[in-house]
Amino acid sequence: MFYRGEPWSDGVEAPDLSGWLYDSDSSVLTLDNFTWNTLAPDALVILGANHLTIHLADGSSNSIISACDVGEDDSSGIYVYNCSLTIQGTGTLNVRGGPANFTSYGICLEFGDITINSGTVVATSGNSDDESYGIYVKENMIIRGGTVTAKGGETTGESSMSFGINAYEIIISGGTVTATGCVSAMSGEDEGGVSVTAETPIGLTPKRAQRALWDL
Repeated sequence: MFYRGEPWSDGVEAPDLSGWLYDSDSSVLTLDNFTWNTLAPDALVILGANHLTIHLADGSSNSIISACDVGEDDSSGIYVYNCSLTIQGTGTLNVRGGPANFTSYGICLEFGDITINSGTVVATSGNSDDESYGIYVKENMIIRGGTVTAKGGETTGESSMSFGINAYEIIISGGTVTATGCVSAMSGEDEGGVSVTAETPIGLTPKRAQRALWDL
C-alpha cells in the first residue's frame, strides 16, 4: 500500500493513486503509467521487504519525482531502506531527486543490491552543495539489460562530488548504459570496481576534466 507522510511514522493511506498493483506473494510492484510528483524531499520510500521487484508494464511511462524546495538537507526520487531492488519490464521509469544542501539522489539504496534486467530507467539527481548521485548503491549495481541513464547533478562545495552511478561494485553484462557526473560518470568504491563483461554500449561523460571511470 502507498502511504502519504513520514515513512517511519503512521502515514495516511493513499487509495486515490492509480497506475500500480502490488502482489505480496511475489513481492512484485507493477507500475502502469504511474505518476507521483511531490514536494516531499524523498518522493518514494521503500521499506518493509527484503527484496522488491518493480515491473514496468508494457508500453507504460512512469515517473517518480521530488520537486522539493531548495533548503532540504537530502532528497531522493526513490529511497530504498534495507531492501534489494530489481527493475524489469518493457516500460519506462523516470526518477528524479530534488535540490539539497547535502546530498541528492535519483535512486538510493542504503543496503542491498540493485539489479536492472530490462526496461528503460532514467535516474537524475538534483543540484547540491555537497554530493549528488544519479544512482547510489551501498552494495552492488548489476545491469543485465535494458537502457539505463544516470545523471548526477551540479555540486558547488569545495570538495563536493557528483557521480552518474556510484556503488561498491558495478557489474554490467548487457543493455545500454549512459552515465553523467561532474566528478566521475561511474565509480566503484573501496575494493569493488567496474566490470563490463559484454558488448555493452556505454556512454560516460564527466562534466569536469576528471576520470570517466573511477576504478575500471
